[in-house]
Amino acid sequence: MKMVAYLVALWCAAVSPPVAAQEDPKWLSKQEVEATLSGKIVRFTRPRDGNTIRWDIRSDGSIYHSNQTRPGGGTSVSGNWEAREDGGFCAKFRDDPTGAGTCTYYYLDDGNLKRTFARTPESVPSAVSIEFVK
Repeated sequence: MKMVAYLVALWCAAVSPPVAAQEDPKWLSKQEVEATLSGKIVRFTRPRDGNTIRWDIRSDGSIYHSNQTRPGGGTSVSGNWEAREDGGFCAKFRDDPTGAGTCTYYYLDDGNLKRTFARTPESVPSAVSIEFVK
């Protein structure tokens, strides 16, 4: 019986297609981040709380954030953004008590734009979907 199980396992291994190596995401460069986001209005959903967020990203370096999930239109804050040499999109909002701001990284996944808080292949996307409103 052990021999039959061994032969079946051997046969399965021989006929199974090879597992494809996971490709690194296509990270956007600084220039691509600027071209993709500057002057645009984007809407995305945060996985951590399901909130829908709208960013108005101005070409003058200002950014306007509104949480569209909360009753009455939610919160609205403004700040500044910049694209870093490593492709990071960094936003610092006026209501941030730490004053540190947050950087996110954008990449293409099967033609869809996604974002994450770290630039590693294992990173979990921090937005389920990114939609360009304008």
